[in-house]
Amino acid sequence: MLSVRSLTTEYAVPRGPAVKGAIDVAFDVEQGKFFTLLGPSGCGKTTTLRSIAGLERPVEGEITVNGRVVFSSSKDIFVALNKRNFGMVFQSYAIWPHMTVFENAAFPLQVRRLPGAEIKKRVTKVLDVVALSEFAAREATQLSGGQQQRLALARAIVMEPELLLLDEPLSNLDAKLRERMRFELKRIQRELGITTLYVTHDQAEALALSHEIAVMNEGRVVQIGGPRAIYEKPATRFVAEFIGISNFIEGVVVGADNRPGLFRVRSKLGDWSAASDAPLLPQARVTLSIRPEDVELSETPFAGINGNLCAGIVDAKIFQGDSIEFQIRVGDQLLLARTHPSLRTPLGDSIHVRIAPEKCVVLGTQR
Repeated sequence: MLSVRSLTTEYAVPRGPAVKGAIDVAFDVEQGKFFTLLGPSGCGKTTTLRSIAGLERPVEGEITVNGRVVFSSSKDIFVALNKRNFGMVFQSYAIWPHMTVFENAAFPLQVRRLPGAEIKKRVTKVLDVVALSEFAAREATQLSGGQQQRLALARAIVMEPELLLLDEPLSNLDAKLRERMRFELKRIQRELGITTLYVTHDQAEALALSHEIAVMNEGRVVQIGGPRAIYEKPATRFVAEFIGISNFIEGVVVGADNRPGLFRVRSKLGDWSAASDAPLLPQARVTLSIRPEDVELSETPFAGINGNLCAGIVDAKIFQGDSIEFQIRVGDQLLLARTHPSLRTPLGDSIHVRIAPEKCVVLGTQR
């Protein structure tokens, strides 16, 4: 539904060369899907969204929506923002304080001079979808932060846009409300089936909301995949560090394992089996990424040899309520493990470690 190809956008800098905000960005979004651009501040995600919206004019690339080219550097096409039929919600909701909830939602339709009956029908429907029907006559300034966020969303979707663009729309909400609004946003998007491009720096939001995620860094897309694939199989150390917490183990490839997709890697923890989608050459230096929740702990030795095994000492631990985080020292290597609070091994005691080979992910070389 949305196709972005080789998109590069620059910003002019006084007395200096132009700064590239987005560099050779490319991705596709299927009809009705929720696609997220995820990355730290300054990574190019908002620049990419603004380029798609028509708020910025890229210097290279092509953007196609439902088969219609809205920007092409090679064909010299640039469709104006108001001709693209996109809905947008940004960090600042820009709610009109002198209007009621109904009037705020109706405003875009009034600008387009739709008949009154059609405006009433559309606004009534969209306020119902965002659960604001009972507040239709209320002044917009009397709404809570979450309600204002939903009103901004209603105003964006009342136009029945081809594409919905959301730039950090939950960032102004407190943590509890932000968590609750994730469910609301996902419900609304699913009910409407509207294709959505979402920008955030919040990994939890991206994992919770998205069908697919593009992780960006320094203006470029470094990995695209579903939430589970991005989390469980990060392509680079940057992705592994940015999304969640990982243990990083340096090692050298010994050779291929006897199981497909696995390789033997020698590290300070021993000769372990690790997973890699790409072939690895013997003697290649690699980095393993291991999520804390994939580090199994036991006060007694694990039965059998199924998995990568070692033993260590409990160096530190932190009680988290529903889990305990252990720091295990294996020689001069520290391993972070997250496990059930029923495990109460004291500090300084020995403990056994097991990690499934498929959970030891060999990272790419790009950092």
